[in-house]
Amino acid sequence: MITKSMIRSFTIENYLLIKNVHIDFSKGLNIITGETGSGKSLILDALLLVLGDKVDTKMINGTTTLTLVLNIHDGMKFLLQQQGIELTNIESGTIILKRIIQKTKSCFLINDANVPLSLVRSIKEHYIHIHHQFDQSVFKDILKNTINRSIDTMPMANAFKAYDQKKSTLKQLVNEKNTLTEKAYLFEQAFKDLSPLNLKENEEDELVENKKKLGDSAMICQQLKNLLQSQSYLKPLYELEKHLQKMSLPQSRTIESIVLDLESMLQELEDFMNQHEQSAVRIQEIDSRLYELQTLKKRYHVHDLHSFWQNALHYEERLKELDDLIERLQKDCDMAYVCYKQYADSVSKERQNIAQLLKEHIVNELNFLKIPDGIIDFRFKVSQDSSDGYDDIDTWVSFNPSILPQPIAKCASGGEWSRFLLSLKTFDTCSNNVMIFDEIDSGTSGIVAKKIGEKIKDISYQTQTICITHSPHVAALSDEHFKVDKKDHMTTVKQLNEVDIIKELTVLLGGDEDQHDSTQLAIHMRQDALQLFTKKMHCLKSSI
Repeated sequence: MITKSMIRSFTIENYLLIKNVHIDFSKGLNIITGETGSGKSLILDALLLVLGDKVDTKMINGTTTLTLVLNIHDGMKFLLQQQGIELTNIESGTIILKRIIQKTKSCFLINDANVPLSLVRSIKEHYIHIHHQFDQSVFKDILKNTINRSIDTMPMANAFKAYDQKKSTLKQLVNEKNTLTEKAYLFEQAFKDLSPLNLKENEEDELVENKKKLGDSAMICQQLKNLLQSQSYLKPLYELEKHLQKMSLPQSRTIESIVLDLESMLQELEDFMNQHEQSAVRIQEIDSRLYELQTLKKRYHVHDLHSFWQNALHYEERLKELDDLIERLQKDCDMAYVCYKQYADSVSKERQNIAQLLKEHIVNELNFLKIPDGIIDFRFKVSQDSSDGYDDIDTWVSFNPSILPQPIAKCASGGEWSRFLLSLKTFDTCSNNVMIFDEIDSGTSGIVAKKIGEKIKDISYQTQTICITHSPHVAALSDEHFKVDKKDHMTTVKQLNEVDIIKELTVLLGGDEDQHDSTQLAIHMRQDALQLFTKKMHCLKSSI
């Protein structure tokens, strides 16, 4: 088989009605069936969660652990190495991607090392493609991604980024110039009001700090003054010194030294008080200055008066500087846009060429899927410039030769949507990717469902495919078949053997497991599928 396995296995622990489910996927076509409400959607939801989808914490009770074992190949290695993920411990060519979810937190791990959400989403974007039934809301993105797959859009994206950055800077400078121009009269008035004040940077903070210091000094001086005036400290010491001298005691010299020190200290305190007697006057001056500054800040509606004054001083110089900067940057911006436009034009031409090939491919595929004479028209129109170019692509179709083409969203039935999307997906497949179809065969039956099954089977020869289906025609073609069931309010998954596959096909055909006619039809469908597989593999080997 040409297909290479991408997803080796998937394990779900404690997610809603799933207690513990482990699924080992095959390389080719993996079919998942089950009654409506059995929990097939839970399996897909859990897969989307481990690949980075947003969690609804209301759905989490305890700890949910989701584990995906993926095969590693050169493209994946390069992606991981770009993110700085250590690959030395990878065994058997696989990595283990795990997400652990709790009520208040969630984390992603690759080989037990924490990785960012962006890396997980890159893995999903590059290698795992999930397609829901009637997924019209993202159809344009699917179409453009299909067309872009063989186009190198990175130079265009980088050119747009460079242009967009220059344009953003230019816009900021133009806004600044307009603001300065609008405030010209205000700056001229501010220059007259503020220049005489000799403003200093951070002056208000300094004034407030000085006022606090002066207030503290004034309080201390008053306390010293009160204390020194309350009584004489030196008189008792003088008397004591005289008595000690009369008694010829040696302590008299010590007392004399103390008295001299105190006299010196008192003189210093006296000088200190004299120096700070003007504190109250200085505080009044500071208050007056602060009031003046606050008044001017309110008048001009600014928080930083000094910066505003500096702008007033230099606004004419800044206007001339801005004129020069804007002129140079406008030229750079024009050149950057020309560069981007060249890339965008080239990409647009490539897209239109590929769209022509895609149109022919889809017409042929639809013919195989029992929509003969289908008309497909991809209409390109110029939209807003972006890193993805300027192309907006509308899809007009007619699935009936007697009806003129219309926008696909207005005229396609559910079955036609399914076949169109499937045709689109067969345009370019890669053996390193995984294709997941969620009931893409919905709205079809009979020979159409059979043809859809054959087409999905063809995809699985090149790309590992996982398909959720209710169609026996699709299910009969499985390489591996999984039955989802609900027992005692818990979702379970069973890997079916050949006997179980026949029983499940019988149920899908509308019969009971032991109903003879339905069982015989199921056996016949399964045998046809196996013969188709054998024939296809013989053709593949012959072509090799």
